[in-house]
Amino acid sequence: MNKQKANGKAIGAACRHSGRALEDCYRRNPRIAKADIFAGWKEMNEYMLQKKIDVVPPPADQPADASNNKQPAANIASAADNADEGTDDASTAPEKTDKPAHGTE
Repeated sequence: MNKQKANGKAIGAACRHSGRALEDCYRRNPRIAKADIFAGWKEMNEYMLQKKIDVVPPPADQPADASNNKQPAANIASAADNADEGTDDASTAPEKTDKPAHGTE
């Protein structure tokens, strides 16, 4: 089996497992041969019926412009950590002394 056919069958199987309609799968993958998608969808359908496997719903689609505005998770977490710390933390607050700052004597 060639790579394109295997990819089409895998896409069809994934569409069936996620509960997507065959037509929706075709629409989402216009460059993949419909026959290959159908073969994978049909095989997965038979397998799921035989093994009594439930559909695993896919995550909701995100709008294309929303993905550009998101911060990476690491940035969000570090921003939240910094906001929680406040200025009362002695380890990050500047040390208070009676001496003037350097160069102001």
